[in-house]
Amino acid sequence: MRTLFLAVLLCYTCLFNAVVAAPGNTVPITIQIRVKGEVYEASRFAEGVDPATGLPINMKVPYNASVAIYCPTITRKDASDYRYYWEMDGSISDSSGWQSAQNFSKILVPGKEVVYFGSVNAWDSHLTFAVCNTRLGCEETMTTFSYYAAAPFYQTTWFKVLMVMLEVLVIGGIIGLIIRFRYKRKQKLQELTNRASQMELKALRSQMNPHFLFNSLSSIQNLVNQGQSEEANLYLSNYANLMRKILDHSEAAFISLADELEAVRLYLELEVLRFDFDYAFEVPESLDVDAVEIPPMLLQPYVENAVMHGLLAKEMPGKLRIILTQRDQHIVCTIEDNGIGRKKAMELKQGKTHQKSHGMRLNEERLQLLNEKGAGSFKVEVEDLFDESKVAAGTRVTIFIPIAV
Repeated sequence: MRTLFLAVLLCYTCLFNAVVAAPGNTVPITIQIRVKGEVYEASRFAEGVDPATGLPINMKVPYNASVAIYCPTITRKDASDYRYYWEMDGSISDSSGWQSAQNFSKILVPGKEVVYFGSVNAWDSHLTFAVCNTRLGCEETMTTFSYYAAAPFYQTTWFKVLMVMLEVLVIGGIIGLIIRFRYKRKQKLQELTNRASQMELKALRSQMNPHFLFNSLSSIQNLVNQGQSEEANLYLSNYANLMRKILDHSEAAFISLADELEAVRLYLELEVLRFDFDYAFEVPESLDVDAVEIPPMLLQPYVENAVMHGLLAKEMPGKLRIILTQRDQHIVCTIEDNGIGRKKAMELKQGKTHQKSHGMRLNEERLQLLNEKGAGSFKVEVEDLFDESKVAAGTRVTIFIPIAV
């Protein structure tokens, strides 16, 4: 008998429209919607009203509304003859089926019974309410009414999708800020490192320039002491031109190879006035020395070392050659002299600490800093030369200068 009752009950249930089984003996109901203490007619939330039953069609109520269903014909005397049922999809499993609504809040007043149907958490669900008179027969007296309970905006699909997108944006923004912060910090550290390297390079140049100036002034002093005033004047003129070159290059991180060769030529002109030796530049016409940039005073310390410690102590007039070639991505500068050699020069320098040369050591430190800074792959090779009898015949210094520094 119960199975037959449920089958009949489901046949009369409509999830979207309020309907009455048949006019006549069905239980009359009226509906009101309560939102935040305000009472509204059901038609306010419906697409229309069924003219046969007076019930709203396709009613959709807010998530925070209570649906008050009034049964005005029920009295205290016959209240026990009526049964209330409901069905919900969404929050409650579809398999729950019809359940007795007696456990819902209901207020009995004379001549009227009110059931607050909607006190359950039925967001985004279709609910159906049914009432019937068991004494007269549920099949003949049943009235059903359906409505849709909307979900709050924070339970809707679009809001959840929006929240997921917002979370992705926030997480992505945080990750982006962390990456940006680390990049800025790394960039700042790199800038500080570069500034420190620049300061070290300037400090090295400031040590090299006084060293060269001291040697030049010593040469002028020797000429004056020997009474060679004409040579001293010529020396001073060349010295002034060389000082102008050095001052022009002192603040620059890089200069052209042509400018460096010109400074070396002026220096050699000064030394030729003091010492009897020959020098020659061998630069191929295909090599554009104006386009190659190098650190200032890169070649001069090696040329000075060849003159002061190689050719100066030689009994016969010496020779100095400066040869430039291109090898792959490097300009190769070879400074070759036929002096007394490094071993003999070291023996002569013993006990003469004031003549100790710092130029080459400072230059090596400077090139090491440039390589660590990433300004190129500079390299210096020093080779002792010997004749057929294995006697020292000079020194060859090879400097590898990257073309793109």
